[in-house]
Amino acid sequence: MIQNVKPVRNNDDCSGFRISREAFTNIFFLFIVASPIFTYSLPETVLANWPSAAAFTDLVARYVPAIDKLTALSQFPHVTRLFLAMLWGIAFPVLLILALLTKPQQNHLRKMAAPEWVIWTGPLMGVAFCWVALFMPFVDAVNLREFDCGDTPFDEGVCLASTSRFWLGIFGTTVIDLPPSLVPGRG
Repeated sequence: MIQNVKPVRNNDDCSGFRISREAFTNIFFLFIVASPIFTYSLPETVLANWPSAAAFTDLVARYVPAIDKLTALSQFPHVTRLFLAMLWGIAFPVLLILALLTKPQQNHLRKMAAPEWVIWTGPLMGVAFCWVALFMPFVDAVNLREFDCGDTPFDEGVCLASTSRFWLGIFGTTVIDLPPSLVPGRG
């Protein structure tokens, strides 16, 4: 699956290890497929049973306010809290590093004579998307009964993720781990 990973050495590029965009896409989709399996495998008492997981979750939640907001809405709060902490604390940095190690996509847009604003739209969208996923400024309900589940597709996704471990895996992984994929490779 990840056959396109190889070191790149030539006179123009001495930065070393690079992966292809296809390999990055495969890794991203692997995260999406594995996430529901992971959320189903966690017991609801996961944070009580594993103190180190609870400590890690508390550390990440201190810096990511959205974790506690979404945990308050969830029917399985401990699983949601640990899963979101793992996405933000482990998966997001890994995917961001891999995105920065991909072969440059920016040069392909320049060869097509794309306007400069098109080249920077992806990274800027990634930053905006990341800010929304990090702070969830429009989620102010303290439980699912107070949350309006239907005004926008995002609200529908939050409601699905709050009531189904499958959708927590799909929606959580997509929303949190999508911004790194919008980062163009270094050139």
